[in-house]
Amino acid sequence: MEPESRTPRVFILEDDPLRIARFCTAGIGLYITVATSAEQAKMRWLPPYDIVLLDHDLGGRVMVNGEDPNTGSEFCRWLPVFPKSHVPTRIVIHSYNSTGAENMKALLIDRGVSADLHPIDPRLLQWLREFPREMRDGAEAEAEVV
Repeated sequence: MEPESRTPRVFILEDDPLRIARFCTAGIGLYITVATSAEQAKMRWLPPYDIVLLDHDLGGRVMVNGEDPNTGSEFCRWLPVFPKSHVPTRIVIHSYNSTGAENMKALLIDRGVSADLHPIDPRLLQWLREFPREMRDGAEAEAEVV
């Protein structure tokens, strides 16, 4: 009996409408949940997800302190420890705020997972386009559990 295939699930925390549109266009064929604020992300988070894309600076602001309640850091502080069955295949922090991104990465490590740091670039969008094919071909990587 073949394993049941399912549509890959993506969670995106991003406040920029253009970036959201680019992610959604690149992710055609994926089940995508988008949140534009930390509070909305908390309400919409229903794991498991295969891919998680996280921005730090939300609300149209830049270089925001990680203690601010509307940041990717706040969402990462809220996340529970990931049960092994809910560890995403890949978590990408795509913020240009390097201090905020590093803080988010440390918070995720505390919750048992690793994350890649990548500002938005065409390679990230290309990877998102190719992800469903990788899953179909059985080439998906195991998430690194730390």
